[in-house]
Amino acid sequence: MPKKAAGGSTTAELLDYLFGPGQRDEHTDLHLVAGWDPDLPCPARHPERITRADLALLLDAPVEALRGVRPAEHVWHVSVRNHPDDPILFDDQWAQVAAAMVHAAGAAEHGDEHACRWIAVRHATDHIHILATLARQDGRHPRLRGDILAMHTAARVFEARWGLTPMSPLDRTARRSPVTGETAKAARRGLAETARESPQRTVRSAAALAQGDTDFLDRLRDAGLPVRERHGDDGTLVGYSVALPGDRADRGSRPVWFADSTLAYDLSLPRVRERFTPHVTPADWALAEHRIREASALLGRAGQASSAGDVAALGDLLAVAAAHSPALVRDRVRAAADAFEQAARAPGARSLEGRARAGWRASTRALEHAPSGARSIPRPPPRSSSQGNEAACVVCRWIGRRVCTGGLPRRGGSVPSTPNPGAPEPERQDQEWLSSRKVAKLWPVREVWLPDAARRADVRVRTSSGQSLGTWGSGPTSYYFHAGDVGRATLEFAEGRIDIPSGWRTDTAIGRLREFWFKALVYGAATVAVGAVVAAVLGFLAFVVFALAVE
Repeated sequence: MPKKAAGGSTTAELLDYLFGPGQRDEHTDLHLVAGWDPDLPCPARHPERITRADLALLLDAPVEALRGVRPAEHVWHVSVRNHPDDPILFDDQWAQVAAAMVHAAGAAEHGDEHACRWIAVRHATDHIHILATLARQDGRHPRLRGDILAMHTAARVFEARWGLTPMSPLDRTARRSPVTGETAKAARRGLAETARESPQRTVRSAAALAQGDTDFLDRLRDAGLPVRERHGDDGTLVGYSVALPGDRADRGSRPVWFADSTLAYDLSLPRVRERFTPHVTPADWALAEHRIREASALLGRAGQASSAGDVAALGDLLAVAAAHSPALVRDRVRAAADAFEQAARAPGARSLEGRARAGWRASTRALEHAPSGARSIPRPPPRSSSQGNEAACVVCRWIGRRVCTGGLPRRGGSVPSTPNPGAPEPERQDQEWLSSRKVAKLWPVREVWLPDAARRADVRVRTSSGQSLGTWGSGPTSYYFHAGDVGRATLEFAEGRIDIPSGWRTDTAIGRLREFWFKALVYGAATVAVGAVVAAVLGFLAFVVFALAVE
């Protein structure tokens, strides 16, 4: 199976890894099996003829001679791995595989003397690494669009020729599997699943139950997921991104966002919208069973093309059933829902419409709105208040009116709101404006950067010019922030929906370091100024005393 690995901009560093001992001393019998030059010596077996540094210079020579703009990351890296049950291949067989892969990818086609330079390194029995520099020897850029898909097609030829374990069928609609870095991070943290898998399940359940865009995004937020919306030039919603709470990057300065289409093909916003249907009257398990039996009969009589939407709707029903199942069997039902989703993906060329689709959707609605006794378990309690919600409650108390309960805005309750939830509330005459000192206690932002952060968060700001000091100028400008906007922005900061530079923040190492030096500079300048004034006064007094003594 060919798999895209981490490339980069430094050929020498990747060669050090390929010809090195590995992260856990797992690399054994390191050697070249193929390259752009058949007579290329191996730096591991013949270090007297060529070193790793020499090999890096040879690989990078076309990049240095490239006409035009050089690629930011010119190192192309792919690993090709066999199934553990497959027989061990010889070096000449791996050489054939490597040559076929670079040919299929477009990096070095057969017979092209001016193709990219590449090598294939083997340091284990079951896989090889292919490294190429993205610059042709005639000074042109290579074209590698669709390289991984083309290499998958080439791999099937060798599977059939040598009787190897075949890969799963190529599926552009597959749920995105966690990458190596995500799996390693989960292992370091001792987590049972990666940061991508948990949001997948939550988004799928919300998509199955939502009635529209607003309802869908509200369900994601109610489930505890930070949500970032993407809007087009005309203001319409064109996509969304979600993140796992607590999963952050760049030393904790920003959350790790997953766009809708990167979670799964059928979780992109257009596919989610295909699930939206008019609301069905709440029912119980008996009605769900009746609709399921009717839909099953239709599904059995339908053809493959017209059944794609029916099967997809059934997958949504299983996802919701897993969320509402008793705790004793919840893990098993969830595993069955995941397995069904993998086996029943709707290809992109097919519509998610189907005759049985309405039945599955009605069953899903019935299950969601069934009484707690019909599901044998109570409805899940609302999510607990987070730090951002508690901060919002503080702002509510400052405003002087209750807009939440326990830090959690009630959904569908008697909460004062505007007709458009996304628009700011109309300004009231008695609305309080908060000073910078109060806002700094709510936001993880350095006080000097509060006005800039407020502009990014669409918070209304008033300025007050400092008091006149005569010939000394005027005092510093004071900033006051709209309390209602501050409460909204406080929750968005807590959920990671507002991105600001790490140097502005008080919860990052670089932000705290800059705040320390800023205060040290201010205090130092103030100390020097006071010392200068004191020295001047003492000097003047000494001069007066000296003059009187002389007289």
